[in-house]
Amino acid sequence: MAKRLTILFLPIGAAGHMNASIGMSEPLIGAGHRVVFATEDRFKTLLEPFGIEVAVMAGDEHHHDKYHNQHNTHNHHDHHDHHGGGGDGHEGDSAAKRNALRMLSLGMYEEMSPIERERTVSAHLGRRVDQQIALDRNVEPVIKQINPDLIVMDQHFAIPYVEACGIPYVWVQSSNPLVLTDDERTPPAYSGLSVASDKSEWKRYRQQRADIQNQNREAWSRLNDYTVSRGCAPISPNFIYESNVSQCLCVYGYPQELDYLDVRPLPPNFIRFDNLKRNDKHSTFELPDVLKQKSDEKLIYFSLGSMGAANVDNMKRLVAILGKSRHRFIVSKGPLHDTYTLADNMWGEETVPQIQVLPLVDLVITHGGNNSVTETMYFGKPMVVLPIHFDQLDNGQQIQHKGLGITLDFFRCTEEELLGAVDRLLTDKALKEKLAQIGERIRTENSLSKVPEIFEDFI
Repeated sequence: MAKRLTILFLPIGAAGHMNASIGMSEPLIGAGHRVVFATEDRFKTLLEPFGIEVAVMAGDEHHHDKYHNQHNTHNHHDHHDHHGGGGDGHEGDSAAKRNALRMLSLGMYEEMSPIERERTVSAHLGRRVDQQIALDRNVEPVIKQINPDLIVMDQHFAIPYVEACGIPYVWVQSSNPLVLTDDERTPPAYSGLSVASDKSEWKRYRQQRADIQNQNREAWSRLNDYTVSRGCAPISPNFIYESNVSQCLCVYGYPQELDYLDVRPLPPNFIRFDNLKRNDKHSTFELPDVLKQKSDEKLIYFSLGSMGAANVDNMKRLVAILGKSRHRFIVSKGPLHDTYTLADNMWGEETVPQIQVLPLVDLVITHGGNNSVTETMYFGKPMVVLPIHFDQLDNGQQIQHKGLGITLDFFRCTEEELLGAVDRLLTDKALKEKLAQIGERIRTENSLSKVPEIFEDFI
C-alpha cells in the first residue's frame, strides 16, 4: 500500500445500511486504511469493535434514522429493509421499538399494493426534503474536519456538498439493483414485477409512479433549487438515483446468479460485489439446548427484519403455522419481541447474530431484505421469501424467477402454502446442490476483498 488513506463513510443511520458499510470497511481496515463513520453517537458500540472511528455528526439524530421509514419517499430510493440487516439490528432496544411503533401508527405495516404504498409514503416528501437539506449542511463541517481522501456514501439522494467539495466519492446502493437505473429493459424498482412479466404492466406502473411524482413538484423544486445553489447540476425531474453518478464510482452488492445484467448491462463505473457482508468475527452463537434435543429434524432460520417482525399480528399468525411443522426454528423476534410467544419447536430473541446463525441452518424464511438475501446466498441456503414492500418485493420476485427459492404473500400465505414451501425446498436435492455451488463460488471469489484495490485505483 503506497499510502494510508482516510476514508469517510456516510451511511444512512439504519441497520441494513450500517451493516453494508461495515462490510466494505472491514477489508479497508485490514489493508491498513483509516475508516471513519459520520453518524450518530448511539452507533459507537456497534462500530468501534470493528476498528471504525466515529465522527458524531451535529444534528444527525434528527436526520435519517428518526424519520427514515415514515419519510420513505420512494422516488426510487427509500426501500427498505430496514431492511436488510437481518436478525441483528444494532439500533438499540428503545430506538428500534420507537421506530416500530411509529411505523405502526403510520399504517406502514398494513396490506397494500406496491403503488399504494408509494403513494402513502410520498405524502412525506416535503419533510424528507427538509431532512436532506439538513444532512447536507451537517455533512460539510465533518468533511472539513476529517479531510478524507475518499468519501463513501450509502444514501438515497445526492448530497450537494459531497459532489462540490472535490473529494473523490463512492456511491453505495445496498438494496436491490433495480434502483440503480430506471431502465425500460427491466421492471420498475419496488414494483415486485418479474422480468418475465408483460411489459405493459411495467409501463402502467411507471405511469402511475409519474402521476404520484407530478403531485410532488413543489418539494422537487425546493430540493432542486437548493442543489443548484450549492454549485451542483440540477437533479433529475423524478429524483432518479442515477442523476449525478457519472462522476463517481457506484458499487452495489448482489450475486451474479440473481443480477439483472443479462437483460440490462451497467456502465463501467458501476461495480458489482456478490454481497456487502460483514464478517462480524467478534460475535458468537451457540445452538440453544432446546434446539439440540431434536437434532434429527431440520433447522430453519426465521427472520422478517425489524419491520416485518413489528407486524405482531402477522408474526403470531406465521408462528402458529410454523409451530405445526416438525422442524426446529431459530427466530429473530424483532423490536416488539415481548408482545408474543413462540411455539414449542422454536427458540428466539429480539435479535440474533445472523452471520453466525446462517451456516448452521438448512433453510431460511426471510422478508427479502437485500443484506439477508445476499448473506443467505453466501452460505448457499434455500429461501422462502415473504416480502412486505419496496425492494423486498423485487428480491422475492427475482429469487422466484431464477428458481432459487419460493416467494409467498407476506399477508395472505396459507398454512398449506407455507409448510408446503418449506418441505419442498428441504427435499429439493438438485436445488440444494446448486445453491451449495453458488455459495462455494461466492466464498471462494470473495469479491469484497477487492474493495481496497478498487478504491485505491479510483483515487
